[in-house]
Amino acid sequence: MTGQAAALRVMTFNLRTAIANDGPNHWDRRKDLALQVIRSDDPDLLGVQEPTAGQWNELRAAFGGGRTAIGYSREDTLGREPHWQGLFYRTDRFDRITDGVFWLSDTPRVPGSITWKQDWGARSCVWARLKDRTTGRDLVYAVVHTDTAGEAWLPSVKCLSAELRGIAGDLPLVLVGDFNCAGGCEAHRWITGPGGFTDTWYAAGQADEGVVTFNAFHPITALPLDNMPMLEKWMHDTCDAVPQFAHYPEHVLTHRNYRIDWILARGAIRTRAARVDLRTFSGRTPSDHYPILADLEI
Repeated sequence: MTGQAAALRVMTFNLRTAIANDGPNHWDRRKDLALQVIRSDDPDLLGVQEPTAGQWNELRAAFGGGRTAIGYSREDTLGREPHWQGLFYRTDRFDRITDGVFWLSDTPRVPGSITWKQDWGARSCVWARLKDRTTGRDLVYAVVHTDTAGEAWLPSVKCLSAELRGIAGDLPLVLVGDFNCAGGCEAHRWITGPGGFTDTWYAAGQADEGVVTFNAFHPITALPLDNMPMLEKWMHDTCDAVPQFAHYPEHVLTHRNYRIDWILARGAIRTRAARVDLRTFSGRTPSDHYPILADLEI
């Protein structure tokens, strides 16, 4: 069947680390919701950000043999307990050719390297080259979590574009992750311009106005742009407690969206649809981010 096009569902999901003091929203109290959402959306390729080793192992156990995991630990993150970052692919569809990790810095092959300001330590991109048995072709799938520091956004996407070009060449490439900055910002314009990627959200005919992918455990489904006092209060309530997040209210209000989780594509890929899974469960969200999905054709 080599050369035939095939549908591909891709998902990215920031799970929110279990080491956070989230009270009623702690991972132990919402992991069943997160797993329910993943299972019902049923992606062929899944990228996750922020899990601890325990969360990562719980995901692997929950998926059993149905999905194969490729993950790397951020053990060199300035002494903080490491997050894992990684991807899952459908075992009955893909074969792993090779995989790897690089760091978002001027020396991406140096583990733990940091060049520009980072609020939370070294940042990395996990990737895998997979053979799709449906088409007989290879593709590259990559997962990233860029830092919250505004100074890191543009150099991070420039590093991603350059490194992944070397890894993927002309192969179809899908890059997903929590980029920590809004759609339409400078870093987003660069990676979807000179960086050579297409944002599947735009390719599906979607707009940024009012869109949220970060919810801070509030069941907000759109920014209340017609009620600025309410919006400003919500932004400050969710950001001011953490000094590193102080720049977010101005950033989000400038770009009029909180769409910080993206699914990007490069190469022979067509977008059929894209959406944010805004489901809540009796007013509860499965994470402080909503999962993002794109239906593609390779």
